[in-house]
Amino acid sequence: MKQLGKTLLPLALTLALACTPALAQQSKQALATRLVQLQVQLDGDAMTEQLAATAIGPLVAKWSQRVQESVPADKQRDVTQKLDAELEKLGNATEQAIQGQLKPAAEAALVPLYMQRLTEDDMKAVIAYLESPASEKFQSLSRESTEAWAQKIVDISEAQVKSRVDAFEAAAIGIVGVSGKQ
Repeated sequence: MKQLGKTLLPLALTLALACTPALAQQSKQALATRLVQLQVQLDGDAMTEQLAATAIGPLVAKWSQRVQESVPADKQRDVTQKLDAELEKLGNATEQAIQGQLKPAAEAALVPLYMQRLTEDDMKAVIAYLESPASEKFQSLSRESTEAWAQKIVDISEAQVKSRVDAFEAAAIGIVGVSGKQ
């Protein structure tokens, strides 16, 4: 019996050591997956809006120009309303398509990145913060703080931007040879 214990103990230790990297990798992958889930939860809506706007923006510009160029002025309002209704349908469908791919795409792109570049301790710290009341409070201020910051930038730089716009208008009038007023 003592001989069996002497044989099994080293074998058990060897197996435990061999399994440790695999278990550590699983633990790290679980942390990376949790971090991605939190990121999708926090940033998914903004990502969806941004990608949908990027997809639809060129169509809006293209068809706005076409309406102005080819539709009589008295019919532009009606045509624009009909196009807006179609663009809303397209926008909703595009957002749904993007929303359906958020989580799988995030996991495929971000889990390997996080596993490669972040330690388990890094991920634990980020997850702990993202799940904390302080993070929730900070995230709730995101829109308000961004708007306040943007407004301050506009207030401070408005005169400089206006003078540059005026300079551009003067240059454009000289280049094109027509008045900038419409």
